[in-house]
Amino acid sequence: MPPLDGVLLQGDIEALEDAIDEGKIAQRGWTVSKYGAVKDEIKKSDLYKYMKYINKSLNRLTLI
Repeated sequence: MPPLDGVLLQGDIEALEDAIDEGKIAQRGWTVSKYGAVKDEIKKSDLYKYMKYINKSLNRLTLI
């Protein structure tokens, strides 16, 4: 992965952190599949996939 320093604004990083916050996911009534997809169980739809890859990217940002 290329360096992300300077690519994302602090607000972008905070939005991604919010998107993968398991407490906030649960508050919204969503679940995370074993493959990392965030699902809306009421509407039976995938909201976004690859939560674990977002987390890996955010972890890389904190190392830069």
